[in-house]
Amino acid sequence: MPDASRKLAVFPAFHKVAGRPVVIVGGGAEAAAKIRLLAETSARIVVYSAALGREAGADLIAAGGEWRGAFPALADLAGAALVFAATESEEKDREIKALAHEAGVPVNVVDRP
Repeated sequence: MPDASRKLAVFPAFHKVAGRPVVIVGGGAEAAAKIRLLAETSARIVVYSAALGREAGADLIAAGGEWRGAFPALADLAGAALVFAATESEEKDREIKALAHEAGVPVNVVDRP
């Protein structure tokens, strides 16, 4: 029997993102890290944030992504392959998680399994 202490607490999964929007909500360092990761895919990167930090902005330009200067609405998540909540605010990340669940889109809250 496998040692229970060595079992994963979370299960890594793969999602088809080719040509589909992947939404990142946030404009700081957490969002920048997700932008760089997604730049290695053929997803259409769409970032929602009132402001973008220098790093996130530069990474988004390099990735050819889109910036929307507002918090997303339910309709903004239609057709998205994934949503990343990366606002660095637990309260806002909870709101995004609830919105993504309502839209039926898988969501990852950065650094909160």
